[in-house]
Amino acid sequence: MKIKYYILAGVILMVAPLNAQRQDNDSTLTRTVVVEQEYNPSVLDATKLNVLPPVDEPQVSKKEVVYDTQFSPSYSFPQTNMPAFVGKESFAKAKPGYFRLGYGNYGNVDSRANYRFNLSEKDQLNLGLSLFGMNGKLDLLESGKWNAHYYKTNGGINYLHQFGKANLKLGGDFGLSNFNYQPEHLFNKQKFMNTSFLVGIETMNPNLPLQADVNMKFSHYSRQNDWVGSLLTKDNKENKLLTSANVFGLINDDSKVGVFFNMNNYFYNNDSIDNYTTADFNPYYEFNGDSWRLRLGAHMDFAFGFGKSVNIAPDVNLAYVFSDSYLFYATATGGRLANDFNRMEFTNPYASITNRLEDTYEQLNTSIGFKASPTAGLWLNFFGGYQNLKKDVFQQNPLITDESNLMIQELGQTNTSNFFGGATFSYSYKNLVDLTLSGIYRNWSVDDNVALLMKPMFDLNFRTVIRPVSPLDIELGYRYIHRTESDLMERLDAVSNLHAEVTFRLYKGASIFIKGDNLLNQKYQYFYSYPTEGINFVGGVKLLF
Repeated sequence: MKIKYYILAGVILMVAPLNAQRQDNDSTLTRTVVVEQEYNPSVLDATKLNVLPPVDEPQVSKKEVVYDTQFSPSYSFPQTNMPAFVGKESFAKAKPGYFRLGYGNYGNVDSRANYRFNLSEKDQLNLGLSLFGMNGKLDLLESGKWNAHYYKTNGGINYLHQFGKANLKLGGDFGLSNFNYQPEHLFNKQKFMNTSFLVGIETMNPNLPLQADVNMKFSHYSRQNDWVGSLLTKDNKENKLLTSANVFGLINDDSKVGVFFNMNNYFYNNDSIDNYTTADFNPYYEFNGDSWRLRLGAHMDFAFGFGKSVNIAPDVNLAYVFSDSYLFYATATGGRLANDFNRMEFTNPYASITNRLEDTYEQLNTSIGFKASPTAGLWLNFFGGYQNLKKDVFQQNPLITDESNLMIQELGQTNTSNFFGGATFSYSYKNLVDLTLSGIYRNWSVDDNVALLMKPMFDLNFRTVIRPVSPLDIELGYRYIHRTESDLMERLDAVSNLHAEVTFRLYKGASIFIKGDNLLNQKYQYFYSYPTEGINFVGGVKLLF
C-alpha cells in the first residue's frame, strides 16, 4: 500500500512543474526559481560582459615618401626660364579663381589673375594673365638720374581633356616685354614679343606595354632692336618647332625603362644667323623600391648646322632611404642648355645680340648629399659637388660702337667649372611659423677671366613666415649674393636685399597686402651697370573666388 502512495507522489511531483509552466500567471516561487537559474554565473554568456573578443592588430602599410634628390633648384647655375605652363588636375575643393592687384611708389605694378573652368569631370580650361613692371627715376651707379621703365606682360590658356585611356593637352601663351636703356646706350628702347602653341597626348592606360607623353610646340620670338655683325638690325625673329616624347614601359611595380627624346628646329629671318637643328636622346632605367631609388641613363645630344656637335653626358641618380626620414643621395647629370632668344632675355635682357651664341652644354653636374628630418617639421640638407660647363654664357664689358661713342652690352662664351658646397634648413610648426635658410659657396675656374664679372661666389637666401593670429601673415626675407673677384676688374657690390610682406585677410577669400623691397636701400645690380630700385613698396588686394 505504501508503495502505491510513493508512486502517486512521484507522479504528482513530476507533473506539477509542467502545469506551472503552462499557467498564464506564475507564482512568486516559480518566478524566483527562474531568476535564480538565469543568473547562474556559470553560464558562458555572462563572461562576455568582462572578456573582450580577440582583435587583430591593424596592418599599417609603409608610407610612400617621394624624396627630391636634387639640391634646391635655385642653386642650378646657369638658371633657365620657366617652361610654358600646362594645366594639371587640381583638388576639387580649391578655389578656381585668383586675382591680385598692387601698385607702388616707383610706379610698380604687381598684378595677376587666373581662373580654372571645370567644364566637366573630364574637361578643364585654365586662363591666366599677369603684368609686372615699374616706371620711375633710378640713381645711376656713377652719377645722374635715369627715367627707367620695364613692363612684362604674360598670358596663357591651356585645356585638358581626359579620354578613357589618354589625356589631350592644348595650350598657348603670350609674352611682351617693354623697357628702355640707359641714356648712353645705342638704342633708346627695346621690345620682346613671344607666342607659342602646344598640343600633346599622354597615355593613361596601365594595361599598355608602353606609356607615352608626346608634345609638339611652336614658338615665335621677336626682338625689336639688335646689333648683329656691326650692323643695326630691326625685328630679329626666331621661330622654333619643339618636338618631345617620353616613352617608357614598366618592368614590374618597382622599375621601368624608357627613353626621352627632344628635338628643336630653329629658323631665323636674319641672314647673319644660321638655321639649325638639335636632337637629344635620353635613355634611362628607373628603380623605386622601399629603400633604394635609382636612375641610370645618359644624354646623347646632337646639333646639325650651326654649332654642329656631338655631346654625351651622364644621367644618374642614386638615393638610399633609411629610418623613413633620412636619405643619402648622389647625382651625376648634364645636358644641353639651348641659348635661344628666350634664354638670352632671361640671362640679361639689356644685352644685345651681336652674334648667335652656341648652346651651352653642361658636361657634368655631380653632387653628393645627406637629407634628414630628425623631428617633425624640420628638414636638413647638406651637399657638395662639381659642375663643368662648355660654352658658358657670361656678361662682357660694354662695347663702344663707332656711332657717337654710344655703347651696347653683349654676351660672350667660354668654358667654366666650379666646385660648390652648401646646406638648406627648413622648419614648419603648426602652420604658425615657416622658416627656410639656404646657402651655397662656389669656387670658379674659367678660361677667360672676364667671365667672372657676374659669377656668384656665395649665395645666401633666408625666408620666414609668421602667423601670430589667424588672419595675419608676416613674411620676412633676405637675399645676399657675393660676387667673384677677378684680376681684370673691381669686384661688383654684393646684392643685399632685405624684403618683407604683410597680408591681412579681411574675410574668407579676400586679403589686403603691402610688401617692401630693398629695405636697406642698398645700391646693387642684377644686370651689369643697371641699378635696381631703392626702398620700394607695393600695396594692394588679393582675392580668391
